[in-house]
Amino acid sequence: MGSNMSTITGNITISNTIAGFTLKGFTIDGGVLVTNNIGALVFNDLYITNTNGDGLVVDNHNGTVELINVQSRKNKGDGGRINNSNSTNGFVKVTNSAFDFNDDGNTGTWNSGLKITTNGPVTLEGVATSRNNGNGTEIYGFSQLTINNSLFDNNNPSPYAQSGTYGYGLFAESTKPAKVLVNNVFAYFNGNNGLEIRTAGTIQMNYVRGSHSSIRTGQINTAGETVHERLSEDNKYIGDRWYFTGTNGQNLDIYLSSNVFDAYLELRDANDDSLLAFNDNMDGNTTNSKIDYTLSADGLYYIVVKILESTTGIDGSYSLSLNDALNENITKYNLKGHH
Repeated sequence: MGSNMSTITGNITISNTIAGFTLKGFTIDGGVLVTNNIGALVFNDLYITNTNGDGLVVDNHNGTVELINVQSRKNKGDGGRINNSNSTNGFVKVTNSAFDFNDDGNTGTWNSGLKITTNGPVTLEGVATSRNNGNGTEIYGFSQLTINNSLFDNNNPSPYAQSGTYGYGLFAESTKPAKVLVNNVFAYFNGNNGLEIRTAGTIQMNYVRGSHSSIRTGQINTAGETVHERLSEDNKYIGDRWYFTGTNGQNLDIYLSSNVFDAYLELRDANDDSLLAFNDNMDGNTTNSKIDYTLSADGLYYIVVKILESTTGIDGSYSLSLNDALNENITKYNLKGHH
């Protein structure tokens, strides 16, 4: 039967089996927890929505895991979380599946559409992870990674994740010399890198586009630093945030320039988001912005880079300097999402 014909209401837990199994053909109004099993697991033709937690979770598994035609959407947690690292080389394969709109709704926590932890090869074929409150797809520990015909877009942490570890379309990391093949993949409008892949092995990409992504939130050094970044289209009126720790009596020299948009600066106290200073045009001859400000207390602060809401400017690249008037300490973020 198809997943639109058979419905299970409530959570499903399967544990401590030793021969593997197939779960096929259900709409599940609840979560699926599969833990401490051995063997080949196959999940086929499932539509999962859990209004009280994670969608599909495979944990402490020793064996292979395959997902076919699985949709895990609108969960109050992660869409899918697969961990078969108990196996030395068991594969994970996900085909024609989607993990979208996953968000636990809690301030200060973020979720992933799909998270895979493994020691073996990973294959994604026709996978979409979109509009998750955190990251689209995370993959760790793989021995080989193949991604074809997949989409990772509009994944953004809300509220901002100061750590900078969220907002990725795809984040993949392995300490192994893993070969990576990426073909026909799109990563648009994410809150951090569209694609970030870390491995000691080779990476081959063909027809890959990761555009209109932005760091959205990051750290900047009050000892003097200049960052080069990109303000994305869907974030241009909200703005990128750059955090720093300041001290009482510290002088701040903040300068924002862009050849693309009319730059607008704000300085805010991170404790209560109160506005301390702002600037649109530093003088009548430029659309760049500048703030000179002396802090009156120790604490955490942030700078907002955006376009003035009353304008219709386009998004684009910018340079932000904090106490680095000569641009001697430059950090290049390589226009996030354009790798």
